[in-house]
Amino acid sequence: MSVKYRLVQEKRKNAKNLGKWYARAVAVGMADTKVLAKNIGLRCTVTYPDILAVISSLVTEISLQLQEGKRVKLDGLGSFKIGLKTSAAETASTFSPASNIHGLHVLFSPEVTVDSSNHLRHNPLIEGIRVENLADYQDAGTQIAVNERKSKNAGNGAAAGDDKPASGNTDNNNSGSNTTGSGSGSTGDDNKEF
Repeated sequence: MSVKYRLVQEKRKNAKNLGKWYARAVAVGMADTKVLAKNIGLRCTVTYPDILAVISSLVTEISLQLQEGKRVKLDGLGSFKIGLKTSAAETASTFSPASNIHGLHVLFSPEVTVDSSNHLRHNPLIEGIRVENLADYQDAGTQIAVNERKSKNAGNGAAAGDDKPASGNTDNNNSGSNTTGSGSGSTGDDNKEF
């Protein structure tokens, strides 16, 4: 399991690092409430419909607590609170909620723990996640699909060389990709473990 990233170049005209490259995290799928409930059900004795009911009630309760102006903390996950989008007033007496408050939004702060020995902060939600270049992930996925089709075709008597990669990539060597996190075939820049 890993988080994928793609490289993006800074193109804003007034940017301090114009032309330089950065990694941007890329989501490669969606885990909605039904997926979460199904997976939770596999790890405990609570049934799928009960899990859906609890999640639905949790969302409703979080909303009600936020509407009362409270911070909501879910142990092991983090806390939620309401933030305001406002504009400045010249003085406190000229501040008007109708004209200076423009909107509300929810702020989320992930739970962190502090290691007492070295005072480092740890976020349990992201500990142990590897980071991989999306291009390497896609190339490896293409290579796996090509190899599966070749072995299937070989079993059916078809010529092994009849298949092309799904992405149009004809380089089957793929020596530069590294999806295992072991460091082989890479300088280590594309796979980092946190």
